[in-house]
Amino acid sequence: MLTSDLLLARIRKGKISPVFRDKKDLEMVEEILSVYRRSIGAKASEIDEELADLEECLNFKFVRGLRALLDRRCTLELKAVIDPLLARREVFQEVFKGNRKDVKKILSSVASRLNLTLQELEASLWADRDSELVLGDLSDIGAEELLNEYNLSLAQTLLFKSIGMDIWYEGNYESLFRAIKYFGLLYQAELEDGNFHVRVEGPVSLLKLTEKYGTSMAKILPVIVNGKKWRMDAEVVVRRNGPRVLHFAMDKDTHGRFFPVISKTQEFDSSLEERFYHRFSQIPGWKVKREVKPLIAGRWVYIPDFKFEKDGMEIYLEIAGFWTEEYIRKKVKKLSLLREEIIMAVDSEMLCSHPFTLKTAEVVEFKGDVDLLSIVKILREKEKKRMESEMGKIPAEINPVDDIVSLREMAGRYGVSDGAMREKTREITGYRAVGDKLVSTSFLSEIKDEVKGKSYETAKERIEGHGLSTDLVLNELGLKVKWNGLEGGEIQS
Repeated sequence: MLTSDLLLARIRKGKISPVFRDKKDLEMVEEILSVYRRSIGAKASEIDEELADLEECLNFKFVRGLRALLDRRCTLELKAVIDPLLARREVFQEVFKGNRKDVKKILSSVASRLNLTLQELEASLWADRDSELVLGDLSDIGAEELLNEYNLSLAQTLLFKSIGMDIWYEGNYESLFRAIKYFGLLYQAELEDGNFHVRVEGPVSLLKLTEKYGTSMAKILPVIVNGKKWRMDAEVVVRRNGPRVLHFAMDKDTHGRFFPVISKTQEFDSSLEERFYHRFSQIPGWKVKREVKPLIAGRWVYIPDFKFEKDGMEIYLEIAGFWTEEYIRKKVKKLSLLREEIIMAVDSEMLCSHPFTLKTAEVVEFKGDVDLLSIVKILREKEKKRMESEMGKIPAEINPVDDIVSLREMAGRYGVSDGAMREKTREITGYRAVGDKLVSTSFLSEIKDEVKGKSYETAKERIEGHGLSTDLVLNELGLKVKWNGLEGGEIQS
């Protein structure tokens, strides 16, 4: 990305387009590169002097744009015998002691006191100025690659002034959505003829955090232009003779050749999501999954961040990045079209509009880290409601015939979850839930009489022969195992 003052663009018939450079400009790019390559060890001011003629003869913004990209690849070093701040402090103190007009005498006195030569002191005095820093290293790049990076940076810079951007994308859509989610952009996605159409709100449409948001929006462009097939149309505000909204449009066939190819898929990970995942994984009962597939409701597409699972229940969580109240309001309304249940988590520090006043059961506000307790509370409330609903499907009286009955089979018979069935078994007289089985108390008594005083191996063979867990049954019967070293164990009460 470049600063706005280096943007080169053309306006024509309601459209705006960056002035992209192609192969005919490679010779100029190579010349600028060669200056940097042979300037290792030279001062920044010396590089400025060598490129001054090029900036004057050629397009100033173009040369400065290339230099801005190269400067980010440079390592600038401070070359000084002593700390410049210390050197200046000593000189200024000396000035107030003696003749301020005799500069050489002052410098000589300070140099002598610091055990330096006069030349070493003079070289150190202002060595920390940008112009005096020395080019220590350059992460090299080819002329064509640099030119493509320049074109990409131009396009990104133009997006700083956008109201919004429409993207039609075909290819590895996971990379696009991962980038959109990682950078926290306000978006809505829909399916059109099997391909994705994504609308991303632009920084100009927001009231707060516009600069930070604009940078984030520009960062998804490399992912877009590396798609198998893509097209984008952004509305850009231009304040020339009054504000106007112009269209900035590009597509793979026409503009793909201007941009660098990313050979390796970009991976995005959020520390916020990572922390939430590990924290929630410690919660008993519920399982949490990442890398959730998009949910489809009609033509709308939703990309949750997590899925919570328990006893057949599936509840999703989407963590919003930048947001406005209106954005969340519309989002919640569209979520009602889904069969799946989704919780929205919003960071109060990422609010881009007026103070948040929308309060619904689907929205959890947090600051810093996602409010784990609030999420767990919602999950438990939903679990309770589902349990109450399912309990109503189970007959008031259940009279099992067999001594051992599978809880899962019973749950399937009545179309309820295992958890609801387990809860119902508390009301069944003469039976107890042992693991995933319902076992009659009479049968448990028989087992207790048979295994008491016997070896652990004998008890295990008897209990597990019925498909039951030895340890769970012994615990239910209040029996313990007394271990006798290598001789094994004995069942005792």
